[in-house]
Amino acid sequence: MNINKYYRTSNFELSVFLIAKNFHLLNIENDSDKKIEEEISVRKTFIFNHSPELKNLVRVFYFGKDSEPEILINARKLLQVRRNLKTQLINLE
Repeated sequence: MNINKYYRTSNFELSVFLIAKNFHLLNIENDSDKKIEEEISVRKTFIFNHSPELKNLVRVFYFGKDSEPEILINARKLLQVRRNLKTQLINLE
């Protein structure tokens, strides 16, 4: 994948937020395998199409005030997206 064309993050909550804001999740990749005390830890990387709108929402997610309109989201939708993304992660294993 062309790195400049895609936005990659391992932040689960940010990914949920972006999906709930109607950004399409393109792929979920295994980022790294590290052996930690006899267990293998696999971090996931969530991949989205890069755009100015997505870049702005990432900024708002990390640095925006609670009152900014872009940060507001329907709680039911957020929980549904979170549940669906967790299910996708479980099915990948």
